[in-house]
Amino acid sequence: MSKKVAILIESNFIYEEIMTYYTKFHKYGAKIDLLTDLSGKSYRTIISQGSQRALQITKDLQYVNANEYDIILVSANYISCESMSSQITAVDFEYSSAIQFIKSAMVNKSIIKGMLCTSLGILTSIPQYLQNRKVICHTSMTRDIINAGAYFVNDGRNVVVDNDIVTSHSLQYTDSYVDAIINAYESKYNKTNFMSIIHY
Repeated sequence: MSKKVAILIESNFIYEEIMTYYTKFHKYGAKIDLLTDLSGKSYRTIISQGSQRALQITKDLQYVNANEYDIILVSANYISCESMSSQITAVDFEYSSAIQFIKSAMVNKSIIKGMLCTSLGILTSIPQYLQNRKVICHTSMTRDIINAGAYFVNDGRNVVVDNDIVTSHSLQYTDSYVDAIINAYESKYNKTNFMSIIHY
Protein backbone atom coordinates (compact mmCIF):
# COMPACT_ATOMS: atom_id res chain seq x y z
CA MET A 1 0.00 0.00 0.00
CA SER A 2 1.26 3.47 -0.89
CA LYS A 3 2.43 5.67 1.95
CA LYS A 4 0.22 8.71 2.59
CA VAL A 5 1.66 12.14 3.32
CA ALA A 6 -0.39 15.13 4.50
CA ILE A 7 0.95 18.66 4.20
CA LEU A 8 -0.78 21.43 6.17
CA ILE A 9 -0.57 24.58 4.09
CA GLU A 10 -1.81 28.16 4.13
CA SER A 11 -1.43 31.34 2.10
CA ASN A 12 2.11 32.76 2.00
CA PHE A 13 3.54 29.26 1.72
CA ILE A 14 7.01 28.77 0.25
CA TYR A 15 6.64 27.35 -3.25
CA GLU A 16 10.12 25.79 -3.41
CA GLU A 17 9.51 23.91 -0.17
CA ILE A 18 6.28 22.35 -1.45
CA MET A 19 7.86 21.38 -4.77
CA THR A 20 10.71 19.64 -2.93
CA TYR A 21 8.14 17.57 -1.02
CA TYR A 22 6.38 16.59 -4.23
CA THR A 23 9.62 15.62 -5.95
CA LYS A 24 11.11 13.55 -3.13
CA PHE A 25 7.95 11.91 -1.81
CA HIS A 26 6.76 10.97 -5.29
CA LYS A 27 10.10 9.23 -5.88
CA TYR A 28 9.42 7.37 -2.64
CA GLY A 29 6.05 6.24 -3.98
CA ALA A 30 3.98 8.26 -1.53
CA LYS A 31 0.59 9.87 -2.12
CA ILE A 32 0.48 13.53 -1.09
CA ASP A 33 -2.54 15.48 0.13
CA LEU A 34 -2.47 19.26 0.67
CA LEU A 35 -4.77 20.22 3.55
CA THR A 36 -6.10 23.57 4.68
CA ASP A 37 -9.17 25.06 6.35
CA LEU A 38 -11.69 25.57 3.56
CA SER A 39 -14.12 27.43 5.85
CA GLY A 40 -17.12 25.68 4.35
CA LYS A 41 -16.10 26.17 0.73
CA SER A 42 -15.45 23.43 -1.81
CA TYR A 43 -11.95 24.78 -2.49
CA ARG A 44 -9.55 27.63 -1.71
CA THR A 45 -6.87 29.18 -3.86
CA ILE A 46 -3.81 30.09 -1.84
CA ILE A 47 -0.86 32.15 -3.01
CA SER A 48 2.82 31.64 -2.22
CA GLN A 49 5.03 34.39 -0.88
CA GLY A 50 7.47 36.00 -3.26
CA SER A 51 6.82 34.11 -6.48
CA GLN A 52 3.02 34.48 -6.13
CA ARG A 53 2.34 30.91 -7.29
CA ALA A 54 -1.24 29.71 -6.84
CA LEU A 55 -2.41 26.35 -5.51
CA GLN A 56 -6.03 25.24 -5.42
CA ILE A 57 -6.74 23.19 -2.29
CA THR A 58 -9.78 20.91 -2.17
CA LYS A 59 -9.18 18.88 1.00
CA ASP A 60 -10.57 20.41 4.20
CA LEU A 61 -8.54 19.44 7.25
CA GLN A 62 -11.67 19.85 9.40
CA TYR A 63 -13.00 16.66 7.84
CA VAL A 64 -9.83 14.61 7.47
CA ASN A 65 -8.67 12.03 9.99
CA ALA A 66 -5.00 12.48 10.89
CA ASN A 67 -4.72 8.76 11.58
CA GLU A 68 -5.17 8.02 7.88
CA TYR A 69 -1.65 9.33 7.20
CA ASP A 70 1.82 7.87 7.69
CA ILE A 71 3.61 11.23 7.59
CA ILE A 72 2.25 14.70 8.41
CA LEU A 73 4.14 17.90 7.63
CA VAL A 74 3.43 21.47 8.61
CA SER A 75 4.66 23.78 5.87
CA ALA A 76 7.06 26.54 6.84
CA ASN A 77 6.76 30.33 6.90
CA TYR A 78 5.84 32.26 10.03
CA ILE A 79 2.91 34.11 8.41
CA SER A 80 1.47 30.85 7.16
CA CYS A 81 1.79 29.19 10.58
CA GLU A 82 0.20 32.16 12.31
CA SER A 83 -2.76 31.86 9.96
CA MET A 84 -3.16 28.19 10.81
CA SER A 85 -3.30 28.76 14.55
CA SER A 86 -5.32 31.99 14.62
CA GLN A 87 -8.34 31.28 12.46
CA ILE A 88 -10.62 31.68 15.48
CA THR A 89 -10.68 34.10 18.41
CA ALA A 90 -7.74 34.23 20.78
CA VAL A 91 -10.07 33.22 23.63
CA ASP A 92 -9.99 29.57 22.61
CA PHE A 93 -7.62 29.28 19.66
CA GLU A 94 -6.61 25.78 20.74
CA TYR A 95 -9.70 24.54 18.96
CA SER A 96 -8.79 25.78 15.48
CA SER A 97 -8.97 23.04 12.86
CA ALA A 98 -5.19 23.03 12.33
CA ILE A 99 -4.47 22.68 16.05
CA GLN A 100 -7.02 19.90 16.45
CA PHE A 101 -5.54 18.03 13.49
CA ILE A 102 -2.01 18.34 14.87
CA LYS A 103 -3.16 17.24 18.33
CA SER A 104 -4.56 14.05 16.83
CA ALA A 105 -1.31 13.45 15.00
CA MET A 106 0.83 14.07 18.09
CA VAL A 107 -1.12 11.51 20.12
CA ASN A 108 -0.45 8.85 17.49
CA LYS A 109 3.23 7.92 17.81
CA SER A 110 3.10 5.80 14.66
CA ILE A 111 2.71 8.95 12.53
CA ILE A 112 5.95 10.73 11.63
CA LYS A 113 5.51 14.47 12.11
CA GLY A 114 7.75 16.94 10.28
CA MET A 115 8.10 20.64 11.08
CA LEU A 116 10.51 22.83 9.17
CA CYS A 117 11.86 26.23 10.20
CA THR A 118 9.15 28.32 11.92
CA SER A 119 6.38 25.74 11.46
CA LEU A 120 7.30 24.18 14.82
CA GLY A 121 5.64 27.25 16.32
CA ILE A 122 2.25 25.65 15.79
CA LEU A 123 3.00 23.38 18.77
CA THR A 124 3.44 26.32 21.13
CA SER A 125 -0.37 26.52 21.12
CA ILE A 126 -0.41 23.03 22.66
CA PRO A 127 2.84 23.02 24.66
CA GLN A 128 2.13 19.69 26.35
CA TYR A 129 3.23 18.06 23.09
CA LEU A 130 6.56 19.90 23.11
CA GLN A 131 7.52 19.01 26.67
CA ASN A 132 11.02 17.49 26.76
CA ARG A 133 11.10 16.89 23.00
CA LYS A 134 14.44 17.40 21.25
CA VAL A 135 13.92 19.83 18.39
CA ILE A 136 15.46 22.51 16.23
CA CYS A 137 13.81 25.44 14.46
CA HIS A 138 14.56 28.86 13.04
CA THR A 139 16.33 31.08 15.56
CA SER A 140 13.38 33.50 15.58
CA MET A 141 11.30 30.80 17.29
CA THR A 142 13.88 29.53 19.77
CA ARG A 143 12.64 31.40 22.85
CA ASP A 144 9.00 30.38 22.25
CA ILE A 145 9.99 26.74 21.77
CA ILE A 146 12.09 26.64 24.95
CA ASN A 147 9.36 28.39 26.94
CA ALA A 148 6.95 25.69 25.76
CA GLY A 149 9.17 23.08 27.42
CA ALA A 150 11.11 21.69 24.48
CA TYR A 151 14.82 20.92 24.48
CA PHE A 152 16.43 23.04 21.77
CA VAL A 153 19.31 21.14 20.17
CA ASN A 154 22.25 23.49 19.69
CA ASP A 155 25.07 21.17 18.62
CA GLY A 156 25.49 22.17 14.98
CA ARG A 157 22.90 19.82 13.50
CA ASN A 158 20.45 21.26 10.99
CA VAL A 159 17.99 18.36 11.20
CA VAL A 160 16.93 16.70 14.46
CA VAL A 161 15.02 13.43 14.81
CA ASP A 162 13.29 12.68 18.11
CA ASN A 163 11.43 9.41 17.58
CA ASP A 164 8.23 10.49 15.72
CA ILE A 165 9.13 14.18 15.32
CA VAL A 166 11.58 15.49 12.73
CA THR A 167 12.51 19.17 12.77
CA SER A 168 14.88 21.32 10.74
CA HIS A 169 16.40 24.77 11.02
CA SER A 170 15.46 26.36 7.71
CA LEU A 171 14.47 26.02 4.07
CA GLN A 172 18.01 25.42 2.82
CA TYR A 173 18.02 22.02 4.55
CA THR A 174 14.74 20.79 3.06
CA ASP A 175 16.37 17.94 1.12
CA SER A 176 18.12 16.52 4.20
CA TYR A 177 14.96 17.10 6.24
CA VAL A 178 12.82 15.02 3.87
CA ASP A 179 15.47 12.28 3.77
CA ALA A 180 15.41 12.19 7.59
CA ILE A 181 11.62 11.94 7.62
CA ILE A 182 11.64 9.01 5.22
CA ASN A 183 14.42 7.33 7.16
CA ALA A 184 12.52 7.83 10.44
CA TYR A 185 9.44 6.21 8.89
CA GLU A 186 11.44 3.28 7.53
CA SER A 187 13.30 2.78 10.80
CA LYS A 188 10.10 2.86 12.86
CA TYR A 189 8.68 -0.02 10.88
CA ASN A 190 11.94 -1.98 10.75
CA LYS A 191 12.23 -1.69 7.00
CA THR A 192 15.36 -1.20 4.94
CA ASN A 193 16.43 2.38 5.46
CA PHE A 194 15.77 4.73 2.57
CA MET A 195 19.19 6.25 3.09
CA SER A 196 22.00 4.00 4.29
CA ILE A 197 23.97 6.95 5.60
CA ILE A 198 22.56 10.42 6.25
CA HIS A 199 24.63 13.36 7.47
CA TYR A 200 22.40 15.94 9.09
